[in-house]
Amino acid sequence: MQKVIDVSKWQGNIDYDRVKKSGKVDAVIIRSSIGNSTDEKFFEYVNGFDTVEIPVIGIYHFSHAVTIADAQREAALIVSNAEKAGLPKSTIIFFDFEYESLDNLKSKASGLSNSELKKVINNITNKFCSMITTAGYKAGVYFNPDFATNWFESATLDSYVKWLANWGKSKSMTCDIWQYGTTTVDGITNQVDGNESYLDIAIPTPSPKPKKSNDEIADDVSKGLYGVGEDRKKKLEAEG
Repeated sequence: MQKVIDVSKWQGNIDYDRVKKSGKVDAVIIRSSIGNSTDEKFFEYVNGFDTVEIPVIGIYHFSHAVTIADAQREAALIVSNAEKAGLPKSTIIFFDFEYESLDNLKSKASGLSNSELKKVINNITNKFCSMITTAGYKAGVYFNPDFATNWFESATLDSYVKWLANWGKSKSMTCDIWQYGTTTVDGITNQVDGNESYLDIAIPTPSPKPKKSNDEIADDVSKGLYGVGEDRKKKLEAEG
């Protein structure tokens, strides 16, 4: 089991070094986008976690899709973001369809019965996920027990990586990742979603950085690369 957090712009500025040192995070899932827009912190978060070698095992898109064409546009957006961010093909790209998404669908497809709405949701989900797999990434679906029972067909969920949201309770059903609620992590001011991952994902061991010679360090200090004051002291101590 691996300790995973998921983040979006609502987590604000993150101190990645402190997150790493907390020992509470093995990997992270980052919101890429919502509707037709990219999360404003997405690329910053990908780069930040990369600097401290906390792997990004997945990214997700909060869907506003009501048609197949919408799902295609949303899939194209998140694939483009994954490619721009340089994420590997092993990255899981999740389709996130929640109550806000359902309300939006109901408002724009008025008159449909629940069984008809369910068919639309599954068609949208499968179109999105098929585009993800065609692009070479792994596809996943984020859902809660209500959506698993009333809105998603089991055949749909069983086709992809399952990310279950069931806060404050047991997992309640088979899943690959369980979002159990919120937690606190040093280095992140706001609370963050906590998850347990049961996927067989190798967490890389950081490679030791080669030490610089004293002459190289002195040259870098003269260039101002080590900052000043207490910041310089900490960086020089890190160099040994």
